[in-house]
Amino acid sequence: TTGTWSNRTMPAPYSGASVYKGVRRLTPEGRLGATSPDVGAGGCTVAISDDHGLTCSRLAMFSPFQAAKQVAYSPTLDVYCVAMGFAAGPFGIAYSDDGGVTWHAATINGVTPATVALQDVVWIPWLGLFVAGGNTLLGLGTAYSSDGINWTFNTGAGSGLALQIAYSDNLIVAAAGTTNNVYVTTDGIAWAAHAVGGAQPYSNIAWNGQVFCATTYATNTETATAPDGVTWTRRQNEPDPNFHGIAARWI
Repeated sequence: TTGTWSNRTMPAPYSGASVYKGVRRLTPEGRLGATSPDVGAGGCTVAISDDHGLTCSRLAMFSPFQAAKQVAYSPTLDVYCVAMGFAAGPFGIAYSDDGGVTWHAATINGVTPATVALQDVVWIPWLGLFVAGGNTLLGLGTAYSSDGINWTFNTGAGSGLALQIAYSDNLIVAAAGTTNNVYVTTDGIAWAAHAVGGAQPYSNIAWNGQVFCATTYATNTETATAPDGVTWTRRQNEPDPNFHGIAARWI
């Protein structure tokens, strides 16, 4: 079913040619964040709304940042972090600790700017931890940070390969994007792989307060659900064969 949609004007990206592709709820109170990856050398853009998307303000991310993927915000630290990937660089994480006025390249495994591409980043309130994931030829694995500035990046099968990350009140689940597995952690550091099944790689995941739902990103979309993130049930109820993402709201 569909409801009534209202068009909202977003602030123009600084590059003048990019569009907003990533939107996320950043706080329980309803702060929203969206990212606009640059297509040139003008720098990325982050837009923030504190009224559920009715109005938005623009936070600049000037060059050399050129590949904003997702934004996360810690109300505890008052820090924004943006996952960076798929561009000339720098990769890794861009962070702002002054409300988005200035942005800096975070340090990952002692390297600034980092050379690992990241696709998603979230703030886990019950851990007091930022968790990010990458799934490109430039870096496979997950990263975590308690301050958004200094990060540790894990590689290898045990670390998980995270294209998109969702979390409940005690569990973090990442869709790999390259396999029909998901990766699960309770501490944001040690990950375990769990098979979903099916022939397509699962790239999108969301939590609605009761179950995790994962979808593939390809023709002939497949979906699956799991209340615990571990035991998955494949569904055959997709309304469209070409899903590009999934979102959920919970209270």
